[in-house]
Order: sequence, then C-alpha cells, then structure tokens
Amino acid sequence: MAADMRNQPMGLMRVFFTSADLTGANLTGANLARADLSFANLTNADFTGRSLSADVSGADLNGTILRAPAGAKRLKNLGHAKNVDRAIFD
Repeated sequence: MAADMRNQPMGLMRVFFTSADLTGANLTGANLARADLSFANLTNADFTGRSLSADVSGADLNGTILRAPAGAKRLKNLGHAKNVDRAIFD
C-alpha cells in the first residue's frame, strides 16, 4: 500500500484510512508512513516488522499486532487510540 514514487513528482503527501475497516488485515510489509489511521478499526490487524509513523487517534487497536518496537514508539496519538491495552506489542 504505497504510491509508485516514480509517478509522484511532488512526493507522497498523505494516505488516509480514516474510519476504514481493516479488521484482520495483513499489513506486513505495508508502507504506512504518513498514514492517517484515525478511527480505523484495526482489530486483529498484523503490522509485524513495520516501522510506522501513522496517526492512530481514535483507532481501535483491539488485538492489533505491533511487533516493531521502533514502530510502536512512532505511532502518533497512541494515547488517544481505543483498546491500546488489548494490542500486542513486542
């Protein structure tokens, strides 16, 4: 999930998944830099190995797998996400 940068003369500005239903999504290897995941349902989504700088304010992290220690630290507004205590952090 990333734009072909060869076809982006101004660069990738931002990707919006606001309120998207990403339940159970396998996002291993996905490029989510600059992604806005605000209020997205990430229940049981797998972000294994990703380094993220995504905005997760209001996102539902219930069962979300975040197995990228550096990535979890870069999540924006993690304190404003739902069910953070039910996410799996490594």
